[in-house]
Amino acid sequence: MRTQNKTAGKTATESLGVTESEFEAYVEVQMSGVTNMWDTRKVSELSGLDKETILLIMKNYAELNELFKGDN
Repeated sequence: MRTQNKTAGKTATESLGVTESEFEAYVEVQMSGVTNMWDTRKVSELSGLDKETILLIMKNYAELNELFKGDN
């Protein structure tokens, strides 16, 4: 039974409100080096993410990275 990524009956992604595809879109922009990641307007333009999602990813980056990337 997988419970390590659950919090109060919700999966970690449900708790954080960020999907794997949203995280991947953010990381793609980050790895491109095209913009400063604090320029949320430009990150939004390049990734298709809204400002709220970008800020959620920034705030929870380490946890999301572990969740979606693991040891890869």
